Amino acid sequence: MGARRIGLGLLLILWVLGAPAFGASVPDAGAREMRATRFIYVWGAFQGQGDGSPERPFATISQAVQVAQEGDVIRVAGDPALVYRETLHLDKPVTLQGGYEASTWERDPSCTHTVIDGAGEGPVITLGPWGSSATEAALEGLTITNGGAIRGGGLLIVDAAPTVRGNRIVGNYALEAGGGIFVQDAAPLFMGNHMEGNRAYDLGGGGAWFENAEARLYDNHVVGNHASSGDGGGLAVVGGSIRIERSQILANASQRGAGLWAMGDARVELLSSVIALNTTAQEGSGLAVQEAQAHLINVSVLGNTSAQGGAGLASLDASSLISATNSLLWGHGGLDVAGPNVSFRYSNLEQGLFPGQ
Repeated sequence: MGARRIGLGLLLILWVLGAPAFGASVPDAGAREMRATRFIYVWGAFQGQGDGSPERPFATISQAVQVAQEGDVIRVAGDPALVYRETLHLDKPVTLQGGYEASTWERDPSCTHTVIDGAGEGPVITLGPWGSSATEAALEGLTITNGGAIRGGGLLIVDAAPTVRGNRIVGNYALEAGGGIFVQDAAPLFMGNHMEGNRAYDLGGGGAWFENAEARLYDNHVVGNHASSGDGGGLAVVGGSIRIERSQILANASQRGAGLWAMGDARVELLSSVIALNTTAQEGSGLAVQEAQAHLINVSVLGNTSAQGGAGLASLDASSLISATNSLLWGHGGLDVAGPNVSFRYSNLEQGLFPGQ
């Protein structure tokens, strides 16, 4: 009984002094002030003075980007006859969403296409640098096309961690690397994108080039991209790491590693994906690694071809490594695999004998 009175007395004293009771939340003095998400609206056919509201949207995306603050969401209306001919630099973490119907501001990207045309005047969209900000940022439901740059014709992502979801990145080019996408020192998440018809003329990465990045790719289609003089017609990975799941890398072309090329201590993880019908002039028509490693689980490597009869998978030096588990390699018109440090577990190969196949 005495202990109970002491406890009640202590609580009373703490209440009088203003101390928080046990279990009460204590405000974090270092926490940032939270604010409600602001939505900014864009419709290219609007005539008049826009203010970014649903009733009076801006006529260009650039106007919305100029007034946007960290954490804002820009909603862009699409129309079959409407193309936004501009290049954008998102130097702060904001979300850019396409696929809206201007009359209702309801969103259906599968029916309402929002097209941004860079007119060959640089990357269509540049994201970053904004460092390791915790604010979510995204590109969603856009068609990104006709960009032309030294690096990153469609998208240039530097020192940022955006989510890139449900976009069509098509018909862009880079003079050096990353015809569709160039990623450097960044940690993006790509989900459900379609990358097609992009071209890199010098170093490679026709579809995308990842340099010292920590990237994740889920449910993407990388189709019909080219690295004219370089490597990695579909994807090129230089340093860093990349994880690819449930994706299709099809009908890309390059000198080496037409589907995917990795080098410079890069680490590649491929899961539940398909690498097929890619074409090289030299080695590794499906995938090639040099001073890098690739680990495949539940991957089908099918019908990739080389002008010089190179293998579907190629490890090009003694410091490289390829491992495959529960995978299928077939239809390459020659060796399925070539090079040192290649191993298989529970996998089917049409040609060649390797440990554990």
